[in-house]
Amino acid sequence: MRHWVPLSLLLLVAVPAALFAEIEITPVAGYRFGDTSTTTHIPGTYCAPGQFCMAEGNSRDSEVFGVLLDVPIRGDLMLEFLVQRQKTAVRADLGVLATPLIPEISTAEEELELIHFQLGLARQWRLRKLTPYAAFGAGIARIESRWPGEVSTAVDDRRFSASLAGGVKIPVADWLGVRLETRAHYTEMPERFHEALFQVELTSGLSFRF
Repeated sequence: MRHWVPLSLLLLVAVPAALFAEIEITPVAGYRFGDTSTTTHIPGTYCAPGQFCMAEGNSRDSEVFGVLLDVPIRGDLMLEFLVQRQKTAVRADLGVLATPLIPEISTAEEELELIHFQLGLARQWRLRKLTPYAAFGAGIARIESRWPGEVSTAVDDRRFSASLAGGVKIPVADWLGVRLETRAHYTEMPERFHEALFQVELTSGLSFRF
């Protein structure tokens, strides 16, 4: 499954390049801020016979990396492809809900890897020295989660995701620019999380036009 990311990036570049005369590729890096109201089942804990305890948790802020590819459709309207990857964690706190069968799980972090694959539209407005834009996209999120230690329980799932973005492009040359962006993500989570994940990120990158 990990080979999907480089393969997806290759397809993002190769397919539009073969079909369209002009494309814009932007590798990006930034920081994604976590959701403060994630609910999850805790393996190794039981609040009732046969039922895992549920606990409130916070998803950790962490770095995000990815690539955006924009293909002009008409005027300043563009088709946008997005692939992004984030490694984060959800820290759960049982409080007084129950005594875990494995004590250290009450403060453990559930590791999460999120990979977003989205397709959407972007609209830009060309000004004299910069180009503001807005974008939205929807697609699939690959979610891999794992509790550490003896209760290691891996979950590998695919869920719906969507995002809204706004930012500016600053031209440096005809073929090069700087892109600054804020993007809000909505990600459906596996059933045991009970809630969707809402995150906001700040990213920047260099845009290459071909």
